[in-house]
Amino acid sequence: MNPFSLRVVFSFFLFLCNNISGTVRPPLLNSPSEINEKNLKKEPLAFMEEKASKKNPKKSIATSWGGNELIQEEREILGAKSTVYTLGGGAWILHDKIKLSAASIEIIGEDAIQGNLKSGVRVDDVENRIVLRSGKGVYDKFKETIILRERPILTHRNKENQITKITAPNIIRYLGELKTVFEKGVIIDNKEFLVIGDSAVYLEKEDRINMENYPYIFGKNRFLTGDILYYNSESKDVVLENNAVMYYNSLEKKRKKVSDKNEEVKKTAGVNENDTAISGQKDSKPDSGPEEEKIKKTSVFLGDKILYHSTGEKYIGVYGNANLKRDDAEFTAAYIKGFGKDFQNVEAKESVVMKDFENNVILYGNLLEYDKEQNYTHLTEDPKVEFLNEKSKEVSSTLKAVEIERFMDKKEIVARGNVSIETEDSVARGEFATYVEEEERIYLEGNPTLDKDGKILKCGKIIIYPRENKVILTDGLNIDSSREKRKNAE
Repeated sequence: MNPFSLRVVFSFFLFLCNNISGTVRPPLLNSPSEINEKNLKKEPLAFMEEKASKKNPKKSIATSWGGNELIQEEREILGAKSTVYTLGGGAWILHDKIKLSAASIEIIGEDAIQGNLKSGVRVDDVENRIVLRSGKGVYDKFKETIILRERPILTHRNKENQITKITAPNIIRYLGELKTVFEKGVIIDNKEFLVIGDSAVYLEKEDRINMENYPYIFGKNRFLTGDILYYNSESKDVVLENNAVMYYNSLEKKRKKVSDKNEEVKKTAGVNENDTAISGQKDSKPDSGPEEEKIKKTSVFLGDKILYHSTGEKYIGVYGNANLKRDDAEFTAAYIKGFGKDFQNVEAKESVVMKDFENNVILYGNLLEYDKEQNYTHLTEDPKVEFLNEKSKEVSSTLKAVEIERFMDKKEIVARGNVSIETEDSVARGEFATYVEEEERIYLEGNPTLDKDGKILKCGKIIIYPRENKVILTDGLNIDSSREKRKNAE
């Protein structure tokens, strides 16, 4: 080959090299159809091999991106030239196993260092059953965050397929930590109740949302608040701590007398054998004379902690210095639990005190059970009843027993087992007693005795007026003088 031919071939070779090296080629894009739940559970599709970032050399973040449309351009960002890719037509970014998608995504750098998502922004975390949606989003690869604005909302679906929705003006999702921060006003809605607060932090590994500064909870006929709130997104339990309070509205029966007949009977009733017909048995029928109407009652629950369990067997528990206040009663205990329909059944434990302002009695015990449907209360573990003077509100008599029952419909209190009734100057003992509230009398039976002025009096039945320091012995009378003889002998 002559020298001229060699120069022509060499010039043509340089021409090809210059054209190849001078052309900027965009990376190959993956179709959105290639990304699905099966792919997300495996290693993500990648058009390039990620290297450890200089800012975080310990962790390599696998990232891929794609779409149906691509525009590539060079821009100056913060004084440096950068390549910007604008994706359209089902644009997406896959950060590890979390997929970000939008109608349009503007990506800075081939490694997707940052991304601006616009219109129909969606974040899918399949493993944690979380989806976020918004109008706009800003993605930062090295910070592993996406900031969502324009009506953002997080939707979580638990294992029972129950949905919780959380909204806020500003939502920040930390993709690496599996943490979401809600700012500038938060609303949580799970159909059982609505929670409103200033801000919240969702720790997805723990299935827990933390809120502070007295968030509000609105539920059916109830309102709750406290200094700190914890919400479990899986079980839907809500815990309120520090100055926790709950307001609860309910409709309750009110006894309304249609005539003065019962009042006349009460005033004119004599003390005779007919009085013993009043029974403390649970299956006796209530008086059908009064008719019933329903009235609205507001109850206030206070405590160190309130637990609201809204799935399965629903209940509300008040723990630590538990207190229930209403216009006709007050209730204190170490622990109070409301369960059943509208949480109207109650269980209370440790240092239970139940004050009845309408009937001027105070009930004590360490275990209380209340059945709303039966309108029945059962007290055990050192129970007692104190009867108060109507005017001075001081204790005039005290009743103690192994167990105490209260039948609200019949307006009776029944005591069973080692019953003792202490008045101002006497102590009566027996096996069981029945206090009839409308008559303000206690009927003591079962080998009753009365210890008064150093003498033991025995009879078939003792009738005690707990607020009048008045005692009547019926059905035979026998004086046990053995104690007096022993005194004289001494």
